[in-house]
Amino acid sequence: DSVIIWDQTFSYAMEAEATLMLFKRLGGVFSFFTIFAFLPKGFTNGIYRIVANNRYKWFGKHENCPLPDPKFAHKFLK
Repeated sequence: DSVIIWDQTFSYAMEAEATLMLFKRLGGVFSFFTIFAFLPKGFTNGIYRIVANNRYKWFGKHENCPLPDPKFAHKFLK
C-alpha cells in the first residue's frame, strides 16, 4: 500500500515524499513533519514502509467504514 500524489505543477510523488507534501498542504500541526523532508529519500521511504506495514497493529482496523458525526455530514458527498 502506498500514497501517490499527482499535481499538475509538480508531476507526481510517492510514499514518504507524497506524505510530506500532504502534511505541508494540510498545515497546522501537520506542517511540523515537513522538517523531515531534508532527510535522504531512501531513509524516509524506509520509515514510511515500516509505518505502512505496521499501521493496523498500532492503530487498529475497522471492519466497516466509520460514519462521520452527523454534525459534519455537510462536508461529505452523498
